[in-house]
Parts: sequence; structure tokens; C-alpha cells
Amino acid sequence: MQFNEKLNLIMKELDANNAVIARYGGLDRTNVSRIRSGGRFPKASGKAAEKLINGIYLFADNKNGLETLCRITGGNPDGSADEIKDSIRAWLYDGIQGESERRPGKRNDIPASFGERLDASMTLADISNARMSQLINVDSSLISRYRCGIRIPRSNPEMASRLSETLWQRMQSPEQMESLSKLMQMKKEDIDADLFGRWLCDFGVDQEGNTATVEKLMAAFDSYSMAQETLPELPDVEIEIPADEKDMYIGATGLREAVVRFLGNAVSSGANELWLYSDENMQWMTGDPEFHMKWVALMTSCVRNNIKIRIIHNIDRGFDEMSDAIISWLPLYMSGMIEAYYCRKHGGSRFSHSLYICPGHACIEAFHVAGTESEGIYHYYTEEALLDIVGKSYEKLLSFSASLVSVTEPKFRKSPWSGLVAIQNTLSVATMPEELVRSFDSKRLIEEWEYRRDTLMGNLKEYYVYECLPLADDEAIVSGNATVESLPGTGKLYYTKEQYAQHVRHIVQMLKEYPNYRLYLLPDTPFHNMKIVLGSDFVTVTSSTRPQFFISFTHPLMCAAFKEYTDNLRNNHKTDRNTLRKLLMDKVELW
Repeated sequence: MQFNEKLNLIMKELDANNAVIARYGGLDRTNVSRIRSGGRFPKASGKAAEKLINGIYLFADNKNGLETLCRITGGNPDGSADEIKDSIRAWLYDGIQGESERRPGKRNDIPASFGERLDASMTLADISNARMSQLINVDSSLISRYRCGIRIPRSNPEMASRLSETLWQRMQSPEQMESLSKLMQMKKEDIDADLFGRWLCDFGVDQEGNTATVEKLMAAFDSYSMAQETLPELPDVEIEIPADEKDMYIGATGLREAVVRFLGNAVSSGANELWLYSDENMQWMTGDPEFHMKWVALMTSCVRNNIKIRIIHNIDRGFDEMSDAIISWLPLYMSGMIEAYYCRKHGGSRFSHSLYICPGHACIEAFHVAGTESEGIYHYYTEEALLDIVGKSYEKLLSFSASLVSVTEPKFRKSPWSGLVAIQNTLSVATMPEELVRSFDSKRLIEEWEYRRDTLMGNLKEYYVYECLPLADDEAIVSGNATVESLPGTGKLYYTKEQYAQHVRHIVQMLKEYPNYRLYLLPDTPFHNMKIVLGSDFVTVTSSTRPQFFISFTHPLMCAAFKEYTDNLRNNHKTDRNTLRKLLMDKVELW
């Protein structure tokens, strides 16, 4: 058989097409097509052959087809990834003189990602994580996460600058500069502090799109999980509530005056609810620092006085803008007094609208041609008949809306029938064997395991479950200090060494039995106190600290951004299943 005939046989038996092999191998699918037709022959030592063979292996591994593949090529389905790929290469090139034994040489790549560059630079400068954390005054665990590539200071330029400056000051010897020039692939005489900083902190390879914004949002949640105060202290600002009864205000200055009157009277009158919507530019609020402090103080006062606030966000606002708003008002969201929605109807760009309603008390309403708000008219209503009319308008708008963020424990469980991606800091309760669950003698743990196990099995029948997590460190496992996943109502539970090994062995068995189950081992967890679960149309963020809080999103932009983030994390830490199973079993043997 010719090379292309052998390739076609493999793809037929695996039920693979050009596109999927190209995607797994990092090839152009037209190249795969040309190879299959015999129009192109890849050299065994070339990059094209390496990518093609890798694509075949990864596709077979992902589809649970390694036994089929190895039956064709004569490989061992329980062998390592390199051994199976060697068998593919040998079989494809068998009979082609001089090619079957040629192997592509390993490239001595320069550090590509921020984590790799930071690790290489810290090694060169002979600085440990603990020492670096002291020098720049941060927790050493953050340096560890930066160094292994699961956190990136893209949204924190001050941190990036402190890292590069500290490293540069400690790499001035001739030997260090010679080694640095090789890392940077530049002449050592051309390298200066600015150039080193730009090389070290070039994040283009690491993150694109919304990934950095997701990290910023998650870092805020993670920090809040350790905070003691539920609500922020009221800003020290004097606020005079207007006593006038005007029914019209003009421009941004007038709107600020109307809003102070509106919120101040809501607090003093003992209002129960506020209904807010606006799709106009928020510069009227954020552009005046003095007024913004008043806004913060009044909104906080509303929450402190148990006034429930409904906010409908415009779907046309960008992800960055929504994330900044959530971060800014996180303590208020956490109070449970704010219900945030997004309107699923697009508003267009010709007009802007605002509705601020205190049912039974007052309303601010405006309708403008977009861009004329700074000189526009804002109507202030207190008449019962008018409040009834605008209230019905708001309720209609609410009927076109869906929840943006919910910050309470869900009253219902999400449907399990979609794929799931989870990022967490412990092994999942769902992957425990029943014998192990019952050994903890916790009724609440058993109840939660039964639901989660059913959810897991339901997904694995037709969809997928991808888990991204680090193993507990060896010292914690051996000493019996590895923690069980934190669950509401269970208290803190710990594995014995034998229990942890039992859980890992069960995961290894699952990797063999379920082609739709994937485990991505992380060197550390991105956020120590948070768990992310991503479905097809929702994101849930859960704290592992006590008391626990739950944040859920359904906004399409939120879901897409978190998907981008989890995809990047998985792609940076993927391991084929054979190699992963061997790695896990080697760990078990060490314990």
C-alpha cells in the first residue's frame, strides 16, 4: 500500500475527515486533502508529518479510538503517546527507504508564553518565588501562578512593571546577560531595561479577546470571598437632598440633581423597590467624581435600608463595561438586594432611553436622540397615574429580559443536559466512587454526590465533561490534609492518603471508560477560593470559603467570554489520556 492509501485506511476506520485531523494537528485541511489524494508526500522527518501524526493520535484519543488505531498500526493502545505515535509513523512509512526510521529532532524553542519567560528569567536571576514575593510585596502563591502560566498580569501593568524591574536589577553579570541574549534571541549589547520589560510582558501569545477581563472579574470575586465586610463603608460626603418639586430637569447637571432627589427621597420615604433602566452613556454619572461619590453613598444607603433594586442592562453594552460595573457594585450585588437583568432586544443606535422608577413615589424618564443627552430633558413624575403608566412600560421591558447575574444560592438546579467545563481547586465530588463517598459518613455529602453523579453520567451519555484542577500536593495527601470539595452544609472534610488514592484510581478508570470525560491537570488553581462551572448557556461561580456565595450569569457575552477563558486554559494544559493515566497511577504509587 502507498502512503496515502494507508492514511485513507486509518481515517476511514476512525471515521475521521480532513477538517478534524487538520484541527487536531494544527494543519491546513487542504494539505490533508492533498496528502490523502497522493498529491503531496510529507517527509517523515518534516513538520507536516509530525503534525499529521499528532492530529491522528489526538483525534483517536479524543474519540476513544486508540484500540482501533493500534490494531491497524501494530501499536500498543496502553502505551505512551510517543510510543503510539512512533507506531503510526513506522507503519505509514514502512517500505519507504530511509524514511521509516527518521524522526524529527527536538527544537530548542525560546520561551513562548509569559509564564515560560518569567520562569526562565527567575531561574537566570536565581530568585525563588518566596524571595520575589518579598521584593515586590505580594503573596508567593501569586508568583507561583504567574510562573506556571495560569495567571497573567495583563490587566495589572504596575505588577508587570515591578516584576520586570526587579528581575532586570538582578541580571547584570556578563554571564547572565549572555544567557539572557540567547533567551531573547537578541544581541546582548542591544538589550536594556525597557526592551527586557517589553519582552517579558508581551502578553499577545497568552491572551486574546476577553480572557484578561474574565481574569480581572474572577480576581475581584476571589478577593471578595476573603472580605469581612458585606457592604462598604459609606463615603464621607455631604449630600443635600433637593426640596424642590420640579417636574423637569435639563442636561447632565439636571439629571444629577434629579437622581439625588430621587434616591434620597426613596430612603427617607421608606420605599420598598427601585426599578432602573438606561441605555444612555454613563458619563453623566462617572464623569463627575464628586457626584459619583454621592451616587455610591445613596445606592449603598438604599441597600442598607432594605430597598430591593432591579436593574435592566442593555445587551448592547460591551463585556468590559458590564464587567467593570459588576466589579464596582460587587458588594451591593452580594447583599442580595440587587436583581440584575439584561434586555434581550437590541436598542439600536439612534435613540437613548432612561427609566428610574420608585414605585408609588417617583420616576425619572427621558427619551433622546443619541448624543444629545447632555442638553436633553429629563421628566420627573410623582403623580400616581403617570407612575402607573411608566411602571407598566418597565414591566413590559422586563418581560424581554433575562437574569444577568444572580448572587444567591440557586433555588433550582441547572439542567444537566449540556456539556460542562469545571475549573476548581480540588477533585470533584461527582467523580468519587460510591464506596469512598459513604466512607466519610456524611448524609449531606451523599445527597450532593447522588445529584452530581447523576448530572455527570447524564452529560457523559451525549455531551462532555471537562474538569480543570490541580492535584493536592504530596505532603498534604500523605499527612491527611488534602481537602474534599467544599459543599454547602457538609463542613470541612479531609481525605486520608488511602481515600485520596482511591479517588484518583477511580478517575483513571473513568478516563478509560468514558470518551467524553476529560481531566486537565493544572500546576495550581487560578483562583484558590473560587470554582467555575460553564454550560452551554450559563456560567456559575462558587466560593469555597464560608459562608459560600453563588454567582450565576446567563448573558451571551458573559458565557462567550468565560468559554474563551476556559478554552485557553484547557489548550495550555492538555495531555493525552494514556500519558495522563500513567502520570496519575505513578502518583498513586508514590503515595
